Amino acid sequence: MTRPRRLFVTVCACSLLGAAAPAVAGAAWTAPQDLGPTGFGSASTSLASNDRGDAVTAFSQPGAIRIARATAGAAFGPSVGVSTDGTVPRVAIDARGVALIAWEYQDGAVNGVPDDFRGTTTCCTGTKVIVWRPGQLPTRAHVIRRRGLITRLGPVAAISGRRGLLVQTASFNRTSGEESRGSLQFAPIRLDGRPGKRRNVVRSNWVGASLQFSGGRAVVGLIGQGRASTRLALRSQRASGTFGTIRVFRTVPEQLESYGGSTKFAEIRMAPDGRGGQLAVMQRGRRPKQFVQFIRKPRTGRLRSITVRRGPAENFRFSRPAASPDGWSAVAFARRPKITELDGVGYVLAVSPNGRSFVTRVTASDPLSGPAVSVTRGGTGAAGFIDGRNVPFGASVTRASFVPLTRGLPRLPAALIIDRAAVAIDNVVMTSNRRDRARVVWEEGGRVLASRLG
Repeated sequence: MTRPRRLFVTVCACSLLGAAAPAVAGAAWTAPQDLGPTGFGSASTSLASNDRGDAVTAFSQPGAIRIARATAGAAFGPSVGVSTDGTVPRVAIDARGVALIAWEYQDGAVNGVPDDFRGTTTCCTGTKVIVWRPGQLPTRAHVIRRRGLITRLGPVAAISGRRGLLVQTASFNRTSGEESRGSLQFAPIRLDGRPGKRRNVVRSNWVGASLQFSGGRAVVGLIGQGRASTRLALRSQRASGTFGTIRVFRTVPEQLESYGGSTKFAEIRMAPDGRGGQLAVMQRGRRPKQFVQFIRKPRTGRLRSITVRRGPAENFRFSRPAASPDGWSAVAFARRPKITELDGVGYVLAVSPNGRSFVTRVTASDPLSGPAVSVTRGGTGAAGFIDGRNVPFGASVTRASFVPLTRGLPRLPAALIIDRAAVAIDNVVMTSNRRDRARVVWEEGGRVLASRLG
């Protein structure tokens, strides 16, 4: 985010339960837990949890990476330093609580510019990885890259017995000062943290947008950009370890951004649906008439697209899609109004396993951004936004109520969220599991804080 934000005054808690589901009484966010200082920046916090409630978070400090672990219904333990040269951490965790943490680092380079591209020195931006097993110390950090190449860290994934990550090579043009995208590789990671044999997923012109395991094999969600089109595709790992045919499941006749930012047609994100399929959310349309489109592609079954039109807007900001092991999915997004407008509008779109969709609308007196969302079994979850207010207002991420849907109808919590100090809040990430309906980690006033919705 480019300017200070404040946490939105309402957290929208969603539970897509049937009419017979019992109401949840007394659920509330725990008081914020301070995990340590951070260096503000994009993608500087990451969080993952498994279905039984184990959770691991990683966050970056200036030139360093720290990690912390929690069990279901409990706060995080003390954070542990694992790197003095890292940024952009990513986390995945399997059913046994074994976590995979990866991050980018620099060595032998100034501001990311290699000092020698002939491959005679170690240089450039690379990727490191560790494995953290419950009750043990993290493994030693291992490097994943070829000598003389820039690698950009992509998604990471883990299930019991399998774990891996995506890295994309790039070359640096000294004249233009730009990177050109190269091959995308899948790197399997052993329990001792050592990388196995890397496999090429695609040579070029694709971005690895998501990663998961299905039947013990890696499934990569891809975004391909042409001169006047964008393609969404899947590529699955064979028994031999190589990757099969690219299967395009959606072609958009517009060029969309594959990450962040905003252009004439802006942005697209993908996430695994937990069952071998993919979720995608994209912003489409020419200003001022734009809309958000949510796509769900099951591993087997018919692709479904849900378009949410909300009138003229400069653009939208939306979260990464969230999914549960039993087929629920959700995304939160905010409409950024015209500069002459004072209010902001946020939405939470939730989709049941049978395709029924629910949209919850929330409003604020200032523009909204920074949406985050979580969802777990039965559709239980939470969503939050960041508000651009410049004055202190009402109570903080420490206070919110959990209100499930009743008889299939969405309801908002009556309680408010408060930012007592009115300091900048950024990089909000959420996840869910059966025990903790939501966990959230965020940056506030130069510190990393955590809370959970029990």
